[in-house]
Amino acid sequence: MKLRGRFIESALSPWAAVTLLLCALLALFPVSRLRMDNRIERWLPADATMSYEKFRADFGRDEFAVAAYTGKPLFEETALEEQLAVLERLEVAPGVDSVLGIPVVYRELFGAEHPEALREEMVGTPFYRSFLVSTDEKVGGLLIVPSEDAGESDVFVAGLRDALRSFEVAGWETHLAGPPVLNAALDQSSRAEAARTFPIAVLCSLAVLWLMFRDWRLVVASSVTTGVTLLLALAVPGVLGRPLNMLTAMLPPLVWVLSLSNTIHLLNAYRSGCGQCDDWRGASQAAMGATVLPCFLSTVTTAAGFTALLSANMRPVRELGVFAAVGILLGWIVTFVLCPALLRVLGGRDNRAGRDSDQRKQVQSHPGATALCALAVRRPKLVTALWLALSAGAVATIWLVRVESDPLTFLPEGYKTVQDYEFVGTRLTGYYSMEVVVDVPGGWLRLSEDAGDTRTNTDGWGHNAVEVWGALQGLQEKLAAAPGVAHVLSPLDLLRKLHQWQNEFAAAAYRLPEDAAAAQALLEEADPLVQSQLSRLVTRDGTRLRLSVLVNRMPSTEYMTLRDRAEQALLQLPEPLTGHVTGTVDGLVRAQLGLVRAQVRSLGWAAVTVFLFIFAGLRSLRLGLLAVPPNLFPVVAVFAAMGLSGVALDPATVMTACIALGIAVDDTIHYLSAWRAETARGGTGARACMAAADHVTGAMIATTVVACIGFFGLAWSGFTPVRYFGLLSAVAMLVALAADLLLLPALLVLFASKGKAI
Repeated sequence: MKLRGRFIESALSPWAAVTLLLCALLALFPVSRLRMDNRIERWLPADATMSYEKFRADFGRDEFAVAAYTGKPLFEETALEEQLAVLERLEVAPGVDSVLGIPVVYRELFGAEHPEALREEMVGTPFYRSFLVSTDEKVGGLLIVPSEDAGESDVFVAGLRDALRSFEVAGWETHLAGPPVLNAALDQSSRAEAARTFPIAVLCSLAVLWLMFRDWRLVVASSVTTGVTLLLALAVPGVLGRPLNMLTAMLPPLVWVLSLSNTIHLLNAYRSGCGQCDDWRGASQAAMGATVLPCFLSTVTTAAGFTALLSANMRPVRELGVFAAVGILLGWIVTFVLCPALLRVLGGRDNRAGRDSDQRKQVQSHPGATALCALAVRRPKLVTALWLALSAGAVATIWLVRVESDPLTFLPEGYKTVQDYEFVGTRLTGYYSMEVVVDVPGGWLRLSEDAGDTRTNTDGWGHNAVEVWGALQGLQEKLAAAPGVAHVLSPLDLLRKLHQWQNEFAAAAYRLPEDAAAAQALLEEADPLVQSQLSRLVTRDGTRLRLSVLVNRMPSTEYMTLRDRAEQALLQLPEPLTGHVTGTVDGLVRAQLGLVRAQVRSLGWAAVTVFLFIFAGLRSLRLGLLAVPPNLFPVVAVFAAMGLSGVALDPATVMTACIALGIAVDDTIHYLSAWRAETARGGTGARACMAAADHVTGAMIATTVVACIGFFGLAWSGFTPVRYFGLLSAVAMLVALAADLLLLPALLVLFASKGKAI
């Protein structure tokens, strides 16, 4: 009690409010520097990052963009000149390392002459088909590799689109796909949708506040208080130099909605106190004394729900957990320091809206809520039995929930990037790669001491280079035959091409050399373009080879099927050849599936943490245990809603369960605090339940409605993660309110002591 009194006295000091406002002004600078960054590298877990860094050190980046174009005959002279013009623009675009495609071959191999010979080169062998030219010869492709210092995806992609614009002016139809393109689209969409849906959530919540209080001063005080909280919360990633992503872009509506909860409880208590106190200070002290502890407990438990995200293996998810938890804790401080000061400035001791006792009762209770509580205390066994039956039904639907991730579905329907991906995947090639690395002890071209003998016995195994090539060829064919694979590029393809070029471009010469010595001779005579491409497929010592599997399927389940097939093929390699699957997309997909498993496991930790806070705050083990069923059911309801609606568990929706647990417990804490106060005054269990309902159900309904309005505002978003997160969070809030109005009073009547506080 003494600690609470000291905090209230300190919070009511005008200097505390002035300090907070100064901090808010200073926060404007880091907030103004926030940017969006959805690069794949930021989503990779630590173990995948280490593997990928090794891959990049050996072969360079595996990210690329594909520019597909159609609309004119690809190999006509005029069309080739237009392709050369676009190639020149692309090669000087920001962040571009290299470009491959029809105009590159035309310029480097044929000196920008002989279009018919170029056509024979491009379509006469499998090397370019479903890679740089479609099988029907109507679609061409430019493979654009970003440089190591390419920087942000939106800048890189903007440069590509600017270079391709002249193509479109000339009458070509262009489509751009690839990981950098998708990253830029996610950046743009998440930023635009957050800017569009957040004002909707704010306006709707303010409308509810007005309907609740009917006093502009209280609405202004709550909105300014919550706005300062949001500003300080966003300053945290700004100060730390952390960019936002498609998950942390949800911070503004989250912090706004959750911070309003404490403000509503404080203002509700303040409005009631104004009718009993003659001055602002007395009303503020009474309101803070009644709400500071339950608001602190609800804040800490909500923050604990978000900290459960720290177990995730994805940095953006952990950042959302940390930044949201910090923002919510800041909200508690700002509410009890700034809100009373604003009330003094706006209304002082005359701010007594709701002095009439009937008006105060209207704010404190709600007839519908009171009726539900009355039903619970009259028929506690029936209510509990019905709730158990609903819980069993909800649990039975959880098996319907599927684990899936498809970043393309995050974008709004009809989005150009989605259409471009569809075109590239169906008409040309893959839009990302699965990288298969094969270790070849002794090297894929190494000769023994006898130059005429291609067997590498010096390393203790008897396979010669040709046999190694046969094993690699078998692996390549198995990968190419898998569903969803458009093309597989390996070092063997370059050897075949070099052999063909040495034999006057004859299609029949598109085959491997006779032995390792012939292969080395071909590579020594290769031009710089071939040498640079070979360095992306083979390490300098020749002991590690890369097979790039171009994939045109996005769903994670389909990718994992392909990955399993690749691992089975690698196990069939002859000893001592070994291999593994890697790449940015591979790490991302595995991290997403691992995130789902980790977050489901972390629910147990979050539940224990939340209920330990309830036990510590209310100093009652029995109340802590009774709070478990009403707050676990919203989590079960979220999973049931996902299973019945077909919403998949992915990095965005999987977070809702942990967050729902932290949010749902807020009303429980306020109700239990009021119930405990009534029992301390000698009320019985049933009477204490009804009296507690009279005191807090109005604020409980108001906070739930405000939160649901805010979350439902996110449902207007065309960005799928934001939309589903908003809908599922709103479902959790509604179910939590119903549980606190029905199940919690029934449990208190059945299991709590009657006649004394516990």
